[in-house]
Amino acid sequence: MANYTKYEYQGRILGKSRLVQAVVEDYCKDNSSVSIEEFEELFPKSLQGSIGVVSSIEAAEEKYKGKRHYVKSPIRLSNAVVAVCNQWGKDNLPGFIDHVSGMGFKTKELSGSPNENRSEEDCSINDYLSEISDKIMETGILTQYVEHGHLAMVSLEKNEVAETGFEIIIEAKIDDRGNNEITEDEWDYVTERTSAYFEQKGFWSELEELGLKEENFEGFDLILGE
Repeated sequence: MANYTKYEYQGRILGKSRLVQAVVEDYCKDNSSVSIEEFEELFPKSLQGSIGVVSSIEAAEEKYKGKRHYVKSPIRLSNAVVAVCNQWGKDNLPGFIDHVSGMGFKTKELSGSPNENRSEEDCSINDYLSEISDKIMETGILTQYVEHGHLAMVSLEKNEVAETGFEIIIEAKIDDRGNNEITEDEWDYVTERTSAYFEQKGFWSELEELGLKEENFEGFDLILGE
């Protein structure tokens, strides 16, 4: 089953990756003189894994092709501009939360059903996205793009980015997966094929009727399910 656990932080309800982004942004706002070297001592790369909590904006855009970081929300440190990594899940987020709790950042995991803290509009949108997820699995349009393992389930969910902006998260549960990271080719092919499928089937018309305007759409993101 897809895991869309939400967290409360500073009065906001956030998903896993956006929680990390919010904490890092707040830390940097309150410590504007911190250098990238000092930041990486305070937030060790090991908290995230192979990428790190942040990367320089150059690395985020060039090495990682803008797919592993929030490149549209860069953060200025005293000697560098960085972007927060968006690759967070059950294997690395608990350690991050424990770490920042010791620094005074208080977060709360929200319990209850996935829809409990959503508006009626959001529930309708995600119900429709769930129907699309089922169609994607029925047609098998993404199966060929999984390089390692077997695609067992796809779940789509809206994720708010700003006051009006949003992205759609593609959560892929892959059985017999030997590692915990999406490859660049997988990210490219899955997001591009999903985008084409939305256009082909006219899903945006129904989503607009439910209140989700395509003009505010900031793109698809692909993550591994739990």
